Parts: sequence; structure tokens; C-alpha cells
Amino acid sequence: MKKNLSVITIIILLFYLVLVNNNLISTTIIASSNLFLTKVFPNLFIFLILSKILINYNFAYYISKFFKSSYLYIYLLGLFCSTPTNVTIIKKMVDDKLITSKTATTYIMASFFINPLFLFNMLKIIFPINITLKLIIISYLTNIIIYFLFKTKEKVIPTKIKEDKISNIIINNIKGNMYVIFNVYSMIIIFSLISLLLPFNLVAIQGILEVTNGLNYLINSNLDLITKEVLALIYLNFGGLCLLMQVKSIIKDTLIDFNSIILSRFYACLIAISLFLLTLFVT
Repeated sequence: MKKNLSVITIIILLFYLVLVNNNLISTTIIASSNLFLTKVFPNLFIFLILSKILINYNFAYYISKFFKSSYLYIYLLGLFCSTPTNVTIIKKMVDDKLITSKTATTYIMASFFINPLFLFNMLKIIFPINITLKLIIISYLTNIIIYFLFKTKEKVIPTKIKEDKISNIIINNIKGNMYVIFNVYSMIIIFSLISLLLPFNLVAIQGILEVTNGLNYLINSNLDLITKEVLALIYLNFGGLCLLMQVKSIIKDTLIDFNSIILSRFYACLIAISLFLLTLFVT
């Protein structure tokens, strides 16, 4: 009942904004579209194609076999595909009875990645290269730490994929990629509109709603460098409600524990900030 009231309240407030300030709505949609086209789409489209090629030629499989680590297999798939695409792969492993729902939950918790190419290009606008790399490395290490905190004893046998021609990969995946891209674009628009309802003194929270808008806020803010770094780590490691809702839609018909996935995002923020503070003391 309370959840329904919250949704209804948000919808009514957005309707009110449309009626009293249609220009603000239009400006927000145009700004979000521009942000998507200039910052998100080029990186996302290229990375989706490249990741499919790497997966097709079993890069993750060979690396995981060499290091004899089933988690490394999932970790690399998550790194190449980013979330929520890797969640689709993990769900399929559950459907094919290769892993249990409990193990799948742990793998999703410990391979929660924003598109790396987008991440690098977005962060380097805000920070110097050395800080950009530090924030990315901290986020990657955070996933590994979460895995060791919550890992199960179940072993996963990495699966070798039947290789296809590179031309077929590109052609066959364009349609699927465009669905993913349009989904990301729609979510950015929706959560940008919701962020309009935030009071001015809470505008930094928009990164909790959607990562892209949060990072864009940091680009234009006058906050000191350390505060920006901490906020960036929170945005990246929480992942945003936008991304979490996409994950939920993928696993809704499974026994994968969504509550544990949400809880892991809070752990991820705490671990990431702890690692960041450790780097301050070390340096």
C-alpha cells in the first residue's frame, strides 16, 4: 500500500510539473537526450559490439580456465557486458541448471559493473586521469571483496561458447543491442524527470536514482575534489535505482534474491569508501 502511494504521488507531482512548467519538462528531456547521445550512446554501442566479439571467441572462458576460477569467468563476463546484460547471462545459467539461484545471487552481487568505456570517458571529464583510474580500480576491487564475503561452496564449470563468424556477430546483435540502448535511454529520461522533484539541497541524490545524471551533476558542481570522489564512488557502487529496476525485471521469475542484491549495493558503497579512505592515509 505504501509503495503504491509513493508511485501515485510521484506520478501526480510529474503531472503537476507538466501542467505548470512544461518548458522545464521539455528542457530536461532535451538535456537528458543530449547527455545520452554525446556521453552514453557512443561508448555503450561500441562496448556492446566489442564485448560480444570477446565473448564469442571465448576470451573469458580461456582466462578462467587458465586461472582455474569460476568466479573470474563471471567477473570477466560482467566486465565485458556490464550490468544488466551480465544478469541475463547469469539467469540463463540458472535456467539451464548450471548453477543454483543462491550462487546466481552471489555472482550478481559481485559482478555489478557500469560500462567500463563509458565510465572512463565520463570520469575523466570530472577528474584527472590518476583519480579516474583509482576510482575505477576501487570499484572493481569492491566487487571482488563482496564475492569473498558472500561466496558459496558451489563450483561453476565455465562453458565454452560455439564460435561464430565476426560478421554474423555484428549483424545478429545490432537488433538486440538497440533494445538495450533504447532501454537505457528511456530509463535516463524517466529518472531525470523524477530528479526534478528533489529539493535543491538534495540534488546530489540524483546519482542514487541514475548514475549518468549523478556524474553529470558532478561535472557542473562546485564541490571540492574529495567530496566529488566520494559521491562518484557512491554512485558507481550503488549502481542507481534505474539499473536495479532493470535487474529486477530480468530476474523476476526466478528464485534469485533481489533483496540481497540491493543490500550488497550498500555494502559496496561502504567497502568502496573504506578503500578510498585507505588510499588517502597511504598517500
